Amino acid sequence: MTEKEIASYVVQWLKYQHWEVWQEVRFRRGSAIHDIVATRKGLMWIVEVKKALSLSVMAQARRSVAHFVSVAVPKGDKRHYNKGANFAEFICKQQGIGVILVNGEVMQKYIKHKKQKDIFHQYGYWERMIVDQHIPPDLKRSAHSFIKRDMEELQKIPKTFCKAGSENGGYWTPYKQTIKDVRAFLREHPGSTSREIIDGIKEHHYASDKSAYSSLTSALQDFEKDWCYKKRTKKGFKFYIRKGMEHEQ
Repeated sequence: MTEKEIASYVVQWLKYQHWEVWQEVRFRRGSAIHDIVATRKGLMWIVEVKKALSLSVMAQARRSVAHFVSVAVPKGDKRHYNKGANFAEFICKQQGIGVILVNGEVMQKYIKHKKQKDIFHQYGYWERMIVDQHIPPDLKRSAHSFIKRDMEELQKIPKTFCKAGSENGGYWTPYKQTIKDVRAFLREHPGSTSREIIDGIKEHHYASDKSAYSSLTSALQDFEKDWCYKKRTKKGFKFYIRKGMEHEQ
């Protein structure tokens, strides 16, 4: 099973339980990229997806700050279940990290039997066999004060930004959200200056509007020139979306 497949089943499982789900999220520059972030009734659950319950993914989960933190991995064949796997689960229990097991073999039998890929249209015997919360995560009440800002940031992120397991930089960052909003603004207001853009989008990831004026100019000139170009005027640089790219996101 690929990480993308594992994540897709976990996402469906969470949504069935009425969790709001985001995938591939980085809250701030330099922080870790979380495969799945879910919220419900003021609680946050981070799920890291990997092909094996390794020390690296356990360390990643240990550093994650949320009310609940789990690792989702494929369910192994019992014949190959060894002392190493038992010890890995022991560490997770000691650290309060949950373990979610996803059974790809049962999933294929389910699709063949039910003839549908929406595995959580109803939640019965088959569905419990596909995604199993093998070790429930501990509730970390102390995380609440640390993740208030992250909870607010989540509301700005489109839930369909990308799927967990994506490659080639396919994850959300505050910078990407700012550029997405800038692009939408220029689509409606071509020929705007950086000041007009910042005043128009109102919310951005920069520390202040003053720093945003100069930082955005540099970003559009240096990093976003594949879709954006500038024209020098008496009022300064004015920015436009390149021809043929007006409808791209």
